[in-house]
Amino acid sequence: SGQWDKALADFQATLKLQPNEPQVLNYLGYSWLMRGEKLVEAEAMLKQALDAAPNEPNIMDSYGYALYLRGDYKAAFQMYEKALALLPQDPTMNEHYGDVLWKMGRRTEAHYHWERAIEFKPTEPGAQMRLKEKIEKNTLMH
Repeated sequence: SGQWDKALADFQATLKLQPNEPQVLNYLGYSWLMRGEKLVEAEAMLKQALDAAPNEPNIMDSYGYALYLRGDYKAAFQMYEKALALLPQDPTMNEHYGDVLWKMGRRTEAHYHWERAIEFKPTEPGAQMRLKEKIEKNTLMH
């Protein structure tokens, strides 16, 4: 809702009370990734969340995205393989997996996962348009 300062204060207060709460670590770490802030700290926080909840696909997605942003596509690929095995119809995970596949040169598979992400009706504002633009842009480059 555009109230990042209030949300950040809430995350930090919660972590003081429960420093290893995986969902709070995940949401704060992923928020930082999406804002392009504190990437090293966010990745460490997401790794801590994953260690605390190793079978949680949303945390796998967040940690995979941190690996992707760092350029470790092989590790990100492995993380998305696990996450999608648990939650195959998640639009965000399919989009992120498509991004990793694209970087790995697996163009056809990337398109497939971006298209799946659209089919699964993402609720994030602007996600449908962003996915369509990725498919169009990367088809021309294909």
